Amino acid sequence: MLHFLGFAAPAAAPGPEEHVIPEEPALLQALRTAYRNPAITTTKAMHLDVSARHPNWTVNLKRVRKLLCKVVAQHENEEAGDGCDEDEVEGWCVVTTPGIAAPAAVSKTASVSELWAARRRGRS
Repeated sequence: MLHFLGFAAPAAAPGPEEHVIPEEPALLQALRTAYRNPAITTTKAMHLDVSARHPNWTVNLKRVRKLLCKVVAQHENEEAGDGCDEDEVEGWCVVTTPGIAAPAAVSKTASVSELWAARRRGRS
């Protein structure tokens, strides 16, 4: 009856934006994108960049620090490539490897500050 007279129930207030905890592959991709930016030289800056680009994600700084070793290792593998030249011969793939040493793997026990220090040294 009240609705008929123009008195309706107040509209429901919009709910808070829904925050999600991203899956690890999606978060790693976002962290790799931030890591490629040479202006980002700290884990906190990387965390802020990911949070700004994905405002609905809930990502804490501790998780970013935990995944940094994976991000660095994947970034170095992308830069190094697989180190092989491939030639197609009659449907077969012939792989020849050049005589260069493989890059050293990133230690999983390396501290976050050591990773950022190495990045800064590599840039200068």
